[in-house]
Amino acid sequence: MQSYTEIPENQTLKESRVLLLNNDKTALSNSSGTSFPTQNVQVGQFCFRTDEAALYQYTEANTWVKLVSFSGGVPKFENIPSYDAATSSTLGLVKTGSNITNSNGTISITKSNVTNALGYTPPTTDTTYGAATSSTFGLVKTGSNITNSSGTISLTKSNVTNALGYTPPTTNTTYGVVTNSQNGLMSPAMLALLGSGGGITAASLSANGYVKFANGLILQWGMATEPSNNNPETSITFPVSFPSNCFAVIPTSTFNGNANFYGISVISKSLANAKLKSGDYGGDNVYWIAIGK
Repeated sequence: MQSYTEIPENQTLKESRVLLLNNDKTALSNSSGTSFPTQNVQVGQFCFRTDEAALYQYTEANTWVKLVSFSGGVPKFENIPSYDAATSSTLGLVKTGSNITNSNGTISITKSNVTNALGYTPPTTDTTYGAATSSTFGLVKTGSNITNSSGTISLTKSNVTNALGYTPPTTNTTYGVVTNSQNGLMSPAMLALLGSGGGITAASLSANGYVKFANGLILQWGMATEPSNNNPETSITFPVSFPSNCFAVIPTSTFNGNANFYGISVISKSLANAKLKSGDYGGDNVYWIAIGK
């Protein structure tokens, strides 16, 4: 129905009754008709074209734009803008993925969404930390030779050289074979000698001492004083006991100035000691060397 009439201000309500009813019917019917209204048209006004079964709206461009077509019994919306998928810089359409709650088109984030996304339940109270230790996570502050840029720590070449106290060489360092006067590399023969032949493993370099070698050989030495009697016997105790065998004890005595010089012999030996006997008058110093393993 298209029967809209402007009502004069001086017209009474009784006189305007018919005009008001027609205006209401026109509005209720969306100005329906087989053509568009041409008088008293307002921007935003609707018009239902009965000949097309379509709803139009009047725009600021003074044109009628089709909104919905009802032909065929199924509403078909017209002039709806199309959108591509939204991007970080362009508005567009989206669809909900994981950890987003969608209720009839209303999207929201719930506590369950958050915990599922994180993979754990965040604490409900503030977490405090002490200083980090070798066994406990904690807070740190940067000290010397650490570069800190707005909280990002890194290690630079300058940090390394400052920490070392010198600039490391940029090329490989080569060495010759070790000599008596120059440091160097050890030959396989030298290494074998130390590792399995004669490397010293323990020693006591005193008047009565010993040297233990890596191959098990033990060399011991010492000094004792004979008793002051004829043909004295002198007992000696080794600085360390031989673990398995005493190969030999070699004694000698000091010359006392007597024209008669007598020798000294080994009477007995064991892993821990030995007994010596000389043919002189006693009181002399006796020196000895013992070899074993």
